[in-house]
Amino acid sequence: MSKISPDRSATSGWIEHDIHHLPIRVYYEDTDFSGRVYHASYLRFCERGRSELLRHYGYSHLDLAKEKNTSSVLFFAVHHMDINFLASAEIDNVLTVHSQFTGSSGARLFINQNISNGDDPVLRANVTVVSLDSNGRPCRLPTKLRSIQLNAFS
Repeated sequence: MSKISPDRSATSGWIEHDIHHLPIRVYYEDTDFSGRVYHASYLRFCERGRSELLRHYGYSHLDLAKEKNTSSVLFFAVHHMDINFLASAEIDNVLTVHSQFTGSSGARLFINQNISNGDDPVLRANVTVVSLDSNGRPCRLPTKLRSIQLNAFS
């Protein structure tokens, strides 16, 4: 996957060395009264990064919701996040969300995410998402998705 040449103008980001890169501009709505990024906005930035990472490998959330998995549709929910806020970002900064699959186990998908402002690290997160069926119960990741993410870091 690292052989794909990056299109840095793409709104969905690009893959380079098995890491998905998504540029995000900080808007007024992302900030608090001081003009700095509000902590919850970083969670939205990470969500966008994970969504575009999946989309890059051919899965949109809409596609996953339509896919049959043990007779049920498939959804993702964040199960666990370990976040380190390293620095603040401000309005009009262009941040980059870096997302990389690191493994899977049954219904769980593990993703490392970093946000940077140029070369300066802003946030580091280890995220575990779980796939759920339409009844909200954990279900195994689809075989095709497991094989895509395994190829991404093998």
